[in-house]
Amino acid sequence: MKILVSAFACSPLWGSEPSVGWNWAWELAHGHEVTVLTHEHFRSHIEAHMQALPAATPQTDRLCFVYLSCRPARGEFHEQLLNSQAYYLRWQRAARQRVLQLLAAQGQALVHHVTWGNFRWPVPLHGLPVPLVVGPLGGGERAPHALYRDMPWKLRLKEVLRDLIIASGRYDPFVARGLAGARWVFCRTPQTLQALPPAARSRACIVHDIGAPPPAPAGTVLPVAARPDGPLRCLFVGRLLAWKGAHFALRAVQLLRSRGVPVQLTLVGRGEAEAALRDLAARLQLGDAVQWMQDLPREAVLRLYGEHDLFLFPSLHDSGGTVVLESLSRGCPVVCLDLGGPPHFVDESCGRVVPAADGAAAAVPVRLADALQGLAADPALRLRLRQGALAQAQRHSWPLRVRQAYAPVLQALAAEQGIAA
Repeated sequence: MKILVSAFACSPLWGSEPSVGWNWAWELAHGHEVTVLTHEHFRSHIEAHMQALPAATPQTDRLCFVYLSCRPARGEFHEQLLNSQAYYLRWQRAARQRVLQLLAAQGQALVHHVTWGNFRWPVPLHGLPVPLVVGPLGGGERAPHALYRDMPWKLRLKEVLRDLIIASGRYDPFVARGLAGARWVFCRTPQTLQALPPAARSRACIVHDIGAPPPAPAGTVLPVAARPDGPLRCLFVGRLLAWKGAHFALRAVQLLRSRGVPVQLTLVGRGEAEAALRDLAARLQLGDAVQWMQDLPREAVLRLYGEHDLFLFPSLHDSGGTVVLESLSRGCPVVCLDLGGPPHFVDESCGRVVPAADGAAAAVPVRLADALQGLAADPALRLRLRQGALAQAQRHSWPLRVRQAYAPVLQALAAEQGIAA
């Protein structure tokens, strides 16, 4: 089947949304002819990657890219505009015309809008002559406001405003119009599904947006857990924002130290909450128990997973959690909160999910510390969890993710149009 993928962000080199766009297109090309419409900025990423692939790679014959540039309303294009909603919507309006041209010229049977995958950012692809898939969408995840109390008031205010925007999304006529043309709406979490306009919910289903990278060979990651002595090595990777929950990680480390448990936390990332987090670490007198690292290349981050005992990720409303699956794929168990998307990938076989949805802010660091202390005291358990992490990554692989999501789509099209499922 011919599929046209609209992926404003699409890169084999970057993580987050660009990685989502790339991996959905790549996996669809295993069995379909896929044309990807993406931003011109990603041309160099894609062409360099495709040229480096072995000649026998099947997808190279079934995957092609169309690049669309778009001048901003003012000035020249720069990379930061890729995160601008105003610029994104400007590009999407231009993309609609290109989609119609491609459908007329190439005859695709299906259009799939993949990125950006935020339900609050309208998708102007209604009224197409072929069925439309939208998603997986996130952005409807929320957390109790009490969980932000360690953050400066300006960052807390941003979360309040975000919650108001989420609540208004179900009444937003632009969101409703964009989703009205979708035959299938994939949502990353139940919270996002419930945040959709009512008319769209009957066409929505839960589909996680991300898959795990191929698991690392067990022998390259498991020996870390065999060291019973020394501190418990915890890793946090992510932007240092209020909702990423790093303040809970710092407080959990302080509690462990007060209990006499040796612990080391490595924080990788930057963001607007960094100053507040460094101030909190100083007030908690954590000293060299916390190592601060700037943004690192993806390959360097992947190595760090294998060098730590566990991945501590107390995020408050991540809709997916690419870093969670990356960690599992490197045999690094995950400790997360029961909020947003990460707990969908973590169970007792590969980590721990700590309660936080009750909004008991004072209890969250204690619960995290309790979970970490149990792991610190049992090297054999940590080893089992590392093995379980690799197995969990296989259960959430990219090929399986896309194949499961598309099964009902292909069955419906086969019944209606005689297209092979």
